[in-house]
Amino acid sequence: MKQFIIYFTLLLFSSIGFKAKSQGLYEHFQIKSDTLSEKREIKVFLPQNYPDSDISYPVLYQLEGDKYFFQSIAAVDHLRKQGLIPPIIIVTINSLEPKKDFCPSGIIENANGSNYLNSGADRFLAFIENELIPEIDRKYRTNQFRILSGHSYGGLFSTYAMVTHPNVFKAYIASAPLVKYNDRLVLKRALPYFREGKNLPVYLYLSYEEENRGFRDYKEYKGAIDSLEGIIIAYTERKPKLLKELIPEYQPYFFQYKAQINGLKELFSGFPLSDDLIAAGGRAIIEHYEEFERIYGYKVISENLINEIAEILIRKFRYDEAIRIVFENTRRNPDSWKVWDQLARAYEAKGDITSARKYYKKSIILYPGNINADEYLKKTENKVQEKGRK
Repeated sequence: MKQFIIYFTLLLFSSIGFKAKSQGLYEHFQIKSDTLSEKREIKVFLPQNYPDSDISYPVLYQLEGDKYFFQSIAAVDHLRKQGLIPPIIIVTINSLEPKKDFCPSGIIENANGSNYLNSGADRFLAFIENELIPEIDRKYRTNQFRILSGHSYGGLFSTYAMVTHPNVFKAYIASAPLVKYNDRLVLKRALPYFREGKNLPVYLYLSYEEENRGFRDYKEYKGAIDSLEGIIIAYTERKPKLLKELIPEYQPYFFQYKAQINGLKELFSGFPLSDDLIAAGGRAIIEHYEEFERIYGYKVISENLINEIAEILIRKFRYDEAIRIVFENTRRNPDSWKVWDQLARAYEAKGDITSARKYYKKSIILYPGNINADEYLKKTENKVQEKGRK
């Protein structure tokens, strides 16, 4: 397996003109599948602080990585910079023939009106479950909170995976899912699945487009999505979190980008900090994330996470709140030079040179190679001496 890993700043462009800067770790490799009897290109994007952390991360599996890899990074990065979702790993899977990979057993209609028999979804799902996921779990620090995201035929596959192999993923983002295909096979599988109510997903996101796109059989398409929503509402006592929404102005790349932003934001709606929590200080914030861990079933509290929150507050000029949060981090991680460096940075941003110098010195004691701290101390030495003479 050929692979490499690099730090990079990625400038993302698409045919619709959005762009974003993102920092993180990127790796790609090929996996030879016995199930599919072919090789598949896999791209992986890791959180920026992945090398400095010891926690395990949830994984977003995005179908059609050749189309949506950049959009997935941009969506996740947009939400992370606002503190709206926890750090996640992105894994994308290339598909040269989406219909072959994503459509369940049945008759598939080609664009030219001809038909062919397909059963690729079961093989592709077996590849993901039995070959790809074990490889990703072996190579990276992952947890069991997996999200499957797909658009159009990929959305169909996401819903099919949900009702046929419910133990593989916890959450699903089905963007414009074509659940009307194959004589509504997904709905036929969904009815007994949700009626039984076992191994239900944590979350399902459904999006659909407007009718004025010239979509042939739009009513059937929209009606099938409505029916899936109706089955979940009618037959499930312990309902998963469900969001169905219209995304106007259909354009495939933007549509999937918007769906991922809205879908992930709603999925992790319990993650962001309210102003009241920030004002309450460090202990209240820790308790908030402990409750998140209880609900979602995996660990999120880490030294890096608290530092990231402090950095968001600094950018918003909320220096006192940032300082309170980082003080809690120093209590939990007193031997980490990075938390003392972050505390110094908060005081530096506030303009408190004396306190900034104090904590930069502490970070240097723990890590003499802290160049940023050393440069700050040299830069401010004259100011301290001048203040002393006065």
